[in-house]
Amino acid sequence: MCKPNLFIVGAPKCGTSSMYYCLDAHPEIFMSRRKEPRYFGSDLNIREGWRVTDETEYLALFKDGKDCAYRGEASVFYLYSKLAPEEIRRYNPMSRIIIMLRNPVDTIVSLHRHYFATCNEDIRDLEQALAAEIDRRAGRRLPAEAWFADGLLYGDAVSYAEHVQRYLDVFANDGRVHVIIFDDLMDRVAEEYRRVLNFLGVDSAFEPSFDVKNPAPSPQSRFLYRIWHRYPWLRRSVGALVGPSARRELMYRVQKVLSGSRARTQIDPQLRHQLQGQLRGDVERLSELLGRDLMHWVNG
Repeated sequence: MCKPNLFIVGAPKCGTSSMYYCLDAHPEIFMSRRKEPRYFGSDLNIREGWRVTDETEYLALFKDGKDCAYRGEASVFYLYSKLAPEEIRRYNPMSRIIIMLRNPVDTIVSLHRHYFATCNEDIRDLEQALAAEIDRRAGRRLPAEAWFADGLLYGDAVSYAEHVQRYLDVFANDGRVHVIIFDDLMDRVAEEYRRVLNFLGVDSAFEPSFDVKNPAPSPQSRFLYRIWHRYPWLRRSVGALVGPSARRELMYRVQKVLSGSRARTQIDPQLRHQLQGQLRGDVERLSELLGRDLMHWVNG
């Protein structure tokens, strides 16, 4: 069976879509025709219709990659899951894991914007959305259209040290975890891509086209996003009309149209300072875990 053996597990809004497309361009790597099957992570509260639950359907996503060294997918919420690392290991012990991390404050800002545009979030103001986390943790004030309510706990989403530690505990002894820092990817994209190829042991001379594939959507496009994202069957129906070879390109182009302006969302300096203080301890632990000083994320 063509079981997957490569997983980009997150974090969201950290360049995972661009890496997914760049890896898929490599002749020795096949990435799932559905970027985020979300098959693993049985503890994640993902709305019905937003994940693949049938194994036959899941394996069918990789059947065209049977002759490739790697068959992969990129379900970014696997990073949040307490169960996904062990579930993946049991399914295929030879799996390799890619984790992508970004300044946690910037991730919160981008993730909130993404969730609001895609109707997972119904509070437009970021500070108010953060204040609602206490209620939401208790199951209150959840948007009626939320497709991933767990994701609205923004602080939990960027508790990187805890998330990374789980994967290291399960896979690191075999050298099967590779961590990418978003800053490095933006500064030296070709070099970082080669490092990934070396990690996988495939031809590192190959160089794809590097560009942004999943920009943060514009809240102004929320109505169109509600139509496109609220009904997974609509996306599947449209994709079925064009056939598998053109499906992902179509989905990418639709995503690009719906995303609208990619102007950087501004965050109140006082709120940024507050979040930096709250996240400092986790960034310290992550720095120790990775053997790299990342404290510039929460300083200044």
